[in-house]
Amino acid sequence: MSEYTSKQCRKCGVIKLLSQYHKKPYTKDQVLSYCKSCQNFRQKQDYQRHNTVVDFENRMSDALIQLSQSQKWTK
Repeated sequence: MSEYTSKQCRKCGVIKLLSQYHKKPYTKDQVLSYCKSCQNFRQKQDYQRHNTVVDFENRMSDALIQLSQSQKWTK
């Protein structure tokens, strides 16, 4: 690893020990730019946003299927 023992989080701005960052071996200091707590919060937001989109797509797909089935009966 590097000679540094701490780093400033790009999200919260707090200087924390390198042990409070997830590892990222292909970077210069071998850790992410966000601390673990900020990274976890970010991942939870991304997960919720993705599930909202997928949920909407599933509901739209179900509605289209029901619509196409109802049109078959009316023909």
